Amino acid sequence: MIQTLFSNPFQNWFAQHPRVDWAISHPVISVVVLLVLLSLLVFLFQTLSRSIAQLNVAFWSTIFSLPLKLGRFLSNGLKFKGTQNPLPVAEKSSDLVLSDRSLELSEILQKLETINREQTQLLEQILETLNSQIPTK
Repeated sequence: MIQTLFSNPFQNWFAQHPRVDWAISHPVISVVVLLVLLSLLVFLFQTLSRSIAQLNVAFWSTIFSLPLKLGRFLSNGLKFKGTQNPLPVAEKSSDLVLSDRSLELSEILQKLETINREQTQLLEQILETLNSQIPTK
């Protein structure tokens, strides 16, 4: 009587939850599955906490760097307003760079022409040498 009083609710509950009944019937597999699930949850928690920490660092570094960026922007804006004609200086330097490049290219082209002449002369010498070695009939 007392045994049925305590066992009937458990039996009814196990009948309603067959997976729990299976887990109790197979303890080794249940422990392995629980360990895998626990390790996945720990990994998920660690990854989530790292990403929140990185987001937090990025947020605060942006917040703290905004005044510096604003100061740099304002000082650059005032610097350009105070000077007169900063653009022609930049154009002159770019013209110098272009003229240096054109000089360098012309020198390279001259060297290539010289090499081409030498190659032609060497080919002519090879032909003369080969023609002199071939006996004529």
